[in-house]
Amino acid sequence: MTSVAESPGSGPSVQTETEDDGHSVGVVTRSVSWVLDAIAINLVAIMSGLGAQLILSIFPISPSFASILKPIAGVIYIIWCGAYFVVFWSWTGQTLGARMMQIRLLAAHGGRVKPARAVVRWVGMTLAMLPLFAGFAPILVGRRGFPDWLAHTVVIRAPQLSLAEARRAAVRTARDGQRTPPSATSPGPKPSASASDDGSGPPREVSSFPSNAQRQTSASLTSDHDANAAITAVQRTSDSPPDRGSAERPAECAQACRRSVLPRAEPSTNGRA
Repeated sequence: MTSVAESPGSGPSVQTETEDDGHSVGVVTRSVSWVLDAIAINLVAIMSGLGAQLILSIFPISPSFASILKPIAGVIYIIWCGAYFVVFWSWTGQTLGARMMQIRLLAAHGGRVKPARAVVRWVGMTLAMLPLFAGFAPILVGRRGFPDWLAHTVVIRAPQLSLAEARRAAVRTARDGQRTPPSATSPGPKPSASASDDGSGPPREVSSFPSNAQRQTSASLTSDHDANAAITAVQRTSDSPPDRGSAERPAECAQACRRSVLPRAEPSTNGRA
């Protein structure tokens, strides 16, 4: 049975293979992962114990209080062991040893392990160790062990890049992005295109510069506007009292202004006016 699950904290999905496919994580890989986790747990416990002993050596304590500290230290050690597995299983699905061995813990349906399920698996793992690790015997025949059966979880292979390789890949990607020229990433605007006049032909490009016909039309409109303005000025002048030397016929003056403003018609090529 194959299921697709999304690895916690990452975008792409990971194809998982459960024990029914015969490709489950074997005993050797799990044992190496457990040994690495045990080394990490005991190193932290030893360092914490040495620090506590150094602090207690500075302050004098009574023998009765010293006898109570030993059971308290044992309880703290058990809580620390449980918190180590529960936090890592419910957070990323990988402890430090599991990450180094490239394996991951998931729920049976392929999702992330919840904290309650992680606690149940840790309890099952502790119980499986009591009768000479008999709870892990089914793993030898390709089946789920007692902890996975109790918590409904599976252990899958999760190949991934190491921290050094991931850092090198990120640096390489950033370097390639800086080398990319700006023109390749931001192309300039493309000329707009419009359909043909009859709608049947291919679209043709529209130029942003005015054509000759548009220039002639604009010049004609400008000339008409100037002529109208000149006529209006002459009419306003005719409405006011005439001065000495002013024109007696304002209409003729307006026509003269129009002829002076409007361009003359050019003769045609065939000689006709």
